[in-house]
Amino acid sequence: MAGAGTLLGVRLSGGEWLKVVYLLLIGLIPLAVLGILIGHLISADALAPVTGGVVTLLALLGGSYGFLIAKSGFMFDVVKALPSYWLVQAGKVAIGGGGWPAQAWIVTVAWTASWTAGPRSRRAGCCRCACRLKARPNDQAAAGR
Repeated sequence: MAGAGTLLGVRLSGGEWLKVVYLLLIGLIPLAVLGILIGHLISADALAPVTGGVVTLLALLGGSYGFLIAKSGFMFDVVKALPSYWLVQAGKVAIGGGGWPAQAWIVTVAWTASWTAGPRSRRAGCCRCACRLKARPNDQAAAGR
């Protein structure tokens, strides 16, 4: 990433690059957990449209497309409660100096914890997971060949 940024004209010190990369990796954790959760809950046929819709919505609300839907008021409070907003802010840290505020860390940890707890609370009653573990008669016959 640093190499690509440097080739495109971005000039940051080594420490600034480390800070940006570190915050970007931390900011990606809740989104990676969300992807795993969606993969467990959605059928393979619906996975691409659901994932595309969720990613697009989070990117739009978080400011990934270069603009924010709101810059003050209630809607801005909603936007700041999304991990995608703080992921975008991680890329701006080197420009503006400083680091993430406490709210960014709270949002990142809260979303990661909530999406991680989702499958655990449903594990006992999740038909889809139980079905994956059961051997189907056709699979047993194919394994015996």
